Amino acid sequence: MPATTLGMNYLLDTFFGTKETVPTTYYIGLSTDVLTPADDDGSDCNEVSGGSYARVAITNNDGDATEWTVAASGELANVNDVEFPASTASWGEIKSVFISDGVAGAGDIYFYVNISPTLTVGDVTLVNFVAGTLIVSMS
Repeated sequence: MPATTLGMNYLLDTFFGTKETVPTTYYIGLSTDVLTPADDDGSDCNEVSGGSYARVAITNNDGDATEWTVAASGELANVNDVEFPASTASWGEIKSVFISDGVAGAGDIYFYVNISPTLTVGDVTLVNFVAGTLIVSMS
């Protein structure tokens, strides 16, 4: 059964810290694979490694909207820019961005987006998602 907008907003607000116990930190990661809904444990995610790659930590501030917007119309977004460290070697062709509850190589993947066109990251490349561009929804 599909959720109403109210239902989606409630679930998003719950997941990001206002209703239930949730992770205190989320991590934004990059994958060279196209992810699917079945990739929730990260085992099929070919995450970038090496070349100074590290997931970007975002503190879950328990619903005060300093890191994520308040859900509206079934979605929310990052309030601040998400900046990865500059690559020091090729990270390859980035096909997906995801949100996890663990550092690189660990944790579950809760949300993802497959990007098009893909992003090829070479040596000395900056990857940045400006505020409002990481849109999390239930669809």
